[in-house]
Amino acid sequence: MIRKQGSVLDELPTKAHISINWNSLSQFNFDKLGTEGIVLFQFLAFNCARQKPELEGWFYHSKDEIRKKLGINRERLDSLAKKLENMGLLEKRLRGVPARLFYRIRFDELTKPEKLILIYKRPTPEQIEELKELFQRCVDGIAPKTSTQVKAENIAKQRAENVLSGLVRQFQHRREGYNKESESTKLTRILENAPIATKPSQVTMVQNLLKHYTEEQIYQAFRPYCDVVNFSYGGVPANNRMPLDLEPPKRDTLSYFLSEKRDHEVFLRCSTASYSYGYTPSATTKPQREERPFEGESSDDLPF
Repeated sequence: MIRKQGSVLDELPTKAHISINWNSLSQFNFDKLGTEGIVLFQFLAFNCARQKPELEGWFYHSKDEIRKKLGINRERLDSLAKKLENMGLLEKRLRGVPARLFYRIRFDELTKPEKLILIYKRPTPEQIEELKELFQRCVDGIAPKTSTQVKAENIAKQRAENVLSGLVRQFQHRREGYNKESESTKLTRILENAPIATKPSQVTMVQNLLKHYTEEQIYQAFRPYCDVVNFSYGGVPANNRMPLDLEPPKRDTLSYFLSEKRDHEVFLRCSTASYSYGYTPSATTKPQREERPFEGESSDDLPF
């Protein structure tokens, strides 16, 4: 009879680090490599897959470092590495000055069913297809980039940087226009025209958005964010503040807007609707003024 978990059993994995993922271990073919061999394979596969493309999947760790991390002594490590080599799943190479021993898992070989069954225990046809697709992605991830790929990436990055600059100009443009409004039409708060700093991470965020939306959709969707941060905290009723489920923070509005966790449905709702100074139409409130440029602003001034 298995004892029910109590406070001691609950604390063993967290405090004493006594835990085993039995479901994961049961997927491997221990008859071929044994427990140490499977652990070494997992260690090398993970570290080879995470190398930068310029290293082409080659991974260095001294034998002493591997022994400290995995508890496998030098002689046993040499034996297991030789076994993986004989299976056609591991390459070793001396590189650099002084020469150091690098390892590389043959992910290309792991896309073959006859190789997969050496590592995994009786995988189903569906599992084999999933593993083949996964290891092919590993092959693609560590492959050196061609000049065409590098050129395409540079073009995509430049496009994202241009869009990011356009968003900053749009925010500043709306802010400057608000500050020029007459006292009879503007809300209570005067905004400081402080510069807006951008971050390299925001370029990546824009690239992610450009996979789903056009530049015009991004600019249109950002306009309500500009208005909320610039104007709505000055007196717009709470139920008319923001055409989103959550209001963005006053700081770092760009990052909040560009976050890849943004809900696509909400994003599209912003990019296709029309808003004025942070107001949104509501059936329960009096009609809001129609969308129009600020005084002295024309539609040609916008970045889209």
